[in-house]
Amino acid sequence: MAAGDHLVVTRPDGWIAAGRRHHGIDMGDGTVAHLTGFSKRSAKAIRTNLRVFAQSGDPQVVDYDWIARNPPHFAAGRKRRRGAPPIHPLPVQEVLSRALHGLDMGGYNAAARNCEHWATLVKTGVSFSYEVEERAYNPLPEFAVALLWEVLRGTNPHDTAGNYLGSVYEHGGAHYREQYAEPGAIPPSWSRSVDGRASWQPVAQRDVPHPLREVAVARR
Repeated sequence: MAAGDHLVVTRPDGWIAAGRRHHGIDMGDGTVAHLTGFSKRSAKAIRTNLRVFAQSGDPQVVDYDWIARNPPHFAAGRKRRRGAPPIHPLPVQEVLSRALHGLDMGGYNAAARNCEHWATLVKTGVSFSYEVEERAYNPLPEFAVALLWEVLRGTNPHDTAGNYLGSVYEHGGAHYREQYAEPGAIPPSWSRSVDGRASWQPVAQRDVPHPLREVAVARR
């Protein structure tokens, strides 16, 4: 995995959401930008540690060479026409810039604005979702199931691996702290220290710089 990669993780057996996939963008510094939530009100693009994005799953890099050979049927909310230009990844720095700019972006629609749509939009400039296309033949049952998984995700019996509660990072002489109330309880709170971690002040996630260097880990 590397900076700018589109990551996907499949929730493992034993999870309420077993088999469901979650997508994000690898920031290359141990953090991942991803859209999470299940309603227009609660959904938000956030930046979390890779441990939290992965939970108990095994993140994989999406193969865009495969996508070039097997383009999606629908993109940007409409059916792609024969002869439409191929979909290619954007340059890495542009992907990272788009991911950071997209933090705090809200809104969710299981069929047209899910985590995969957000990740592909950041990665390519075009939003599409293979998971939606796979389930398009049974839209109402699949929408109900997807919504149920999102609602129940907060009661998932698995914590983040190692009971992870957050990290302290360094950038440009300042420290940034990512904290979770409980293992896996997103979103995290971010704070900043300029006095060697003696005191901390809240900071908006969009004001957290990139890249970060992890210097400490907190666990329960």
